[in-house]
Amino acid sequence: MLLAISTASINAQSLVVTLDSDEICAGETITATVRGPEIPLNSPAADNNNNRGIMFDLVGVEGAIIKGFTTNVLTPVGVSIEVYYRTGSFVGFEDSNVGWTLLGSSTGIPMGTGVDIGVELDQVILAGQTLGFYVTCSGAGEDIFYATSLNEVGDELASNQYLTLNTGVGKEYPFGVTYEKRDFIGSVIYEPIVTDIVWNGNTSTTETADFTLTQSGAIIATGMYGGFERKGGALITVNDYEVNAMATPSVLGWDESSTLSAEVTQKKGLGTSFQAGNGNTGAMFDITATNALSVNGITVYTEDAGTPVVEVFFKTGTFVGSEANAGAWTSLGTTTALTAGDASYIALSSSISVAPGQTIGLYVTRTDANNVFYTNGTGVGNVVAMDDNLTIKEGKGVSYPFGAVNNNRILNTVVHYEVENPAGLTYSWAPGGASSASVVVTPNGDVTYTVTVGDGDCEATGDAAVSMALGIEDALAESISVYPNPASDAITIQAEQSMDVQQIVLLDVSGKIVFSTAPTTAFTTATIPVSHLAKGMYVLQLNVNANLTNRKVIVE
Repeated sequence: MLLAISTASINAQSLVVTLDSDEICAGETITATVRGPEIPLNSPAADNNNNRGIMFDLVGVEGAIIKGFTTNVLTPVGVSIEVYYRTGSFVGFEDSNVGWTLLGSSTGIPMGTGVDIGVELDQVILAGQTLGFYVTCSGAGEDIFYATSLNEVGDELASNQYLTLNTGVGKEYPFGVTYEKRDFIGSVIYEPIVTDIVWNGNTSTTETADFTLTQSGAIIATGMYGGFERKGGALITVNDYEVNAMATPSVLGWDESSTLSAEVTQKKGLGTSFQAGNGNTGAMFDITATNALSVNGITVYTEDAGTPVVEVFFKTGTFVGSEANAGAWTSLGTTTALTAGDASYIALSSSISVAPGQTIGLYVTRTDANNVFYTNGTGVGNVVAMDDNLTIKEGKGVSYPFGAVNNNRILNTVVHYEVENPAGLTYSWAPGGASSASVVVTPNGDVTYTVTVGDGDCEATGDAAVSMALGIEDALAESISVYPNPASDAITIQAEQSMDVQQIVLLDVSGKIVFSTAPTTAFTTATIPVSHLAKGMYVLQLNVNANLTNRKVIVE
C-alpha cells in the first residue's frame, strides 16, 4: 500500500481534495471533490521547426483526464491559441473542421519555453481510446515550435502507464496546409482517473461528497490509481459560538430592573496541512497565542496501520532544546478510540491555558510503533499557520519516546481552542433591540429575552428568562383584574373572591394622589370614575390587609 510509511518519504503523488469553501459556520454544509494530481507527459522532441499549429493523437493506456498543454511559443508578442479534439485519430481529417470540437481558446500567451497555453481542459480519455488533438495559434504571424520527426505519423513519441503521445503533422491555420511527420514539443498535462473512492465520514463513492460539520478538521479521501491506493486531504475551519445569556437578578418584584448579559465562547481550530508526504511516530512543534485562549483538542492524521494509540504532551515555552528531555513534558493523556488512516479528533484530558504572547510546546506521538503523517518543511520555527488568535510553527519529527529527531517537519494537525468573549462581535437583544453585550431591562411581567451574537458570517443565540416574584403582594395581584384598560369613563376592579380593602388610591405619574377612597365593607367589584382625569398613565394602588398591589392604568 503506497501510503504505508516509515520515516522515509512517501509517494508525493497523493490525491487532491478541494472544498467549495475552506471556512464555514458550525452546522453548515460543504462539498468536497477528489481528483488525481496533475502530471505532465513530456515530449522528448527538441525545437527544430515551427508553424501555426500541430495535430497529433493521444491514446489512453489506463486512461486519464486531459487538463491542458504546455509548449514552446516562438512569437515575441502575446499569441492566441485554440485547442480542438475529435474522437478517433486525426488522420484523414486534417483538412476540415467537420468532426472536430473546439475545447477552448486563450489570448495573450507569452513567448517562451514550456509555456502554459492557457486553455483549461477536462477531457476524459478512456483506456484503449484514441483522441485526435489540434493545438494551434489563431492570430496572423503567430507560431509555436515543433520538431521535424524521424518517426512516421502515428508512431509512439512518448508514453507512460496512462497515456501515449504519437507523432503527428504540422498545420497552417485553420485546417490548412499539412506538413507530415511533426512531433509536438511540450507537455500533456493530465490527471489519472481515480477509482474505488472512500471518504471519511461519508458514504459517497463518487468524486464529490457533502459534509455537515460542527468542528474544524480535515476531509480525507482514499482512492486508487496507477495500481496503488492513495490518500488526500483538505483542511476545513469551522467557526462555532456558544452563548450563555444571563439575567441578574432573574426574579423581580414590581418595577424592579434586571441586567441582561451575554458570555460568548468561540470554538475554533487552526490547522496546518493534510497532504502528508512523510511521517514518524511523533512530532514536536510550538504554538503561540495572540489572545488569551485554552487549547482543548488536537486532530492528528494517522498512518493506515495498526490500531492507533496517541499520547499528547505539552510544556511551557518552546520545545526546542527539550526534544530528548522527557522530564520537561507533561502528559495530557493517551487516546485509543481512533481510526487508522484517518484524521481523528483527540479531546485533551485537561485544557491548556495560554496567555497572550505565550509559547507552548506540543508533542503528539503514536505509542504503538506506527506513524503520524507530517509534511517536510524548510525551517524549525517558521510560521505555518496563523489566525487572529493563534500561530502554529514548524517543528521536528521525534520518534517515540523522545527519540531520534528529524528537523523541519510540519505535523498534519488541527489545534482546537476556545476564546472567551472575542472582540469584534455584534449583539442584538429581543425584545427591545439593544445592541450591547449587556443591557438593563424593567419588564412588567415574565419575559424571555433572546440575544443574537454574530461576527458578520456566523451567528449564535442565547436566552435569558426574567420572571416576576409571586410573594403575598404578587399573589394578590394575580387574583385581581382591572378593566377596561385603557379607560375613558370608569375602571372596574374585579376580585376572584371578596376582599377587605382598606384603601384604594389612584396616583398620577408625579406620585400625586388624584383619587382616594377607604371602603367600609368587603367587596368583589368596585368602580372608580376617571372621566374627569387628564389623559395619561396612572397607578392604581390597593391596600389589602397591609399588602399593597399596583396596576398601571391608562386614561384616554
